[in-house]
Amino acid sequence: MTIIADENIPFASKAFGQFGAVRLLPGRQISRRDLDDADALIVRSVTQVNSGLLGGTGVQFVGTATIGTEHLQQDWLRGQGIAVADAAGCNSRSVAEYLVAALLQLRRLGRLPIPGGTLGIIGMGRIGTLVASMAEIVGLRVIPHDPPRSQREGFQSATLAQALGCDAVTLHVPLVRNGEHPTVRLLDASRLAMLQPASTLINTARGGVVDVPELVAGLEQGLFHAIVDVWEGEPEIPVGLARNATIITPHIAGYSLEGKLRGTEMMADALAAFVGGTNNWKMEEHLPPSPEPIALPDVGMNGVEYAVRKAFDIRVDDAAIRGVMEEEAAERRNQFDALRKGYRTRREFTAFTVAGADAATAGVLASLGFRLG
Repeated sequence: MTIIADENIPFASKAFGQFGAVRLLPGRQISRRDLDDADALIVRSVTQVNSGLLGGTGVQFVGTATIGTEHLQQDWLRGQGIAVADAAGCNSRSVAEYLVAALLQLRRLGRLPIPGGTLGIIGMGRIGTLVASMAEIVGLRVIPHDPPRSQREGFQSATLAQALGCDAVTLHVPLVRNGEHPTVRLLDASRLAMLQPASTLINTARGGVVDVPELVAGLEQGLFHAIVDVWEGEPEIPVGLARNATIITPHIAGYSLEGKLRGTEMMADALAAFVGGTNNWKMEEHLPPSPEPIALPDVGMNGVEYAVRKAFDIRVDDAAIRGVMEEEAAERRNQFDALRKGYRTRREFTAFTVAGADAATAGVLASLGFRLG
């Protein structure tokens, strides 16, 4: 096989090279002419895979090493008999841990009572459900909103107004353009106005779910706060959003090392199934040694906050993107992609051991995934 893959997929050459010759390309630059002799294409979310890209090629397998599939024209692909695979669930823990770090940062800023505050979760799929579990572990009361799941499973969904009325609100929905429950501009001006004064909106889902100009307008008026990892128009970085957001990060909520490697392994598994072979590349063999143990200087929620910050300091990513905001627009776009391509090694909580915790603190940390020493 000839396999074209996004160069940002870690270990792509080794993992996919079991099944053929691998050629790595920048995801945003993959074009029709790159696929003339290709049998398989494996991408991330920055590559739009549609009839314009693949029409007339010999590509018979398309995989995305991401949980989202909005960048794939799936009906057309399947209509052409092209096999499609995704990495659903690969970075759910990574995104949920980003949320924990964000929520504890809001606590540090005095904007969210933990324990005791409320968190509205819009979208209760894999990630939303895990976020809910972790939020409850640290002492937040969760108000879930998911009408599609309510219809399918009898899930008890709060109203959108109830979810938006919480101390913090987090989005975990796909970008859906049509049907009974579209999510494009789900939070427009009228719904952003339903946020409580001084509350915080967190978006790690899809940029098109929130009307960015209206979001910026509300932030400039001081009506609410925002933590944003995604926005419409990436890789452009909206200056007004960066200036007014409490935290802004370059679409890296799901960028833990484990999450990335799970995506690679899932794509290798899918390729193996496609060719009728066996995948011999396993992520566990490529993880570095565990980090040094974390010695807690405090207990209770302060101790939890300390451990989480040692594992993942969300302020580092915020500072990195703010560091390029004085550049011209073209350079900001380049730097957005550079920050993602050169992203630091970020381990999940499960890689860390914590020492010095009392029983109550240890219970919270263990429930979040930390090891106890």
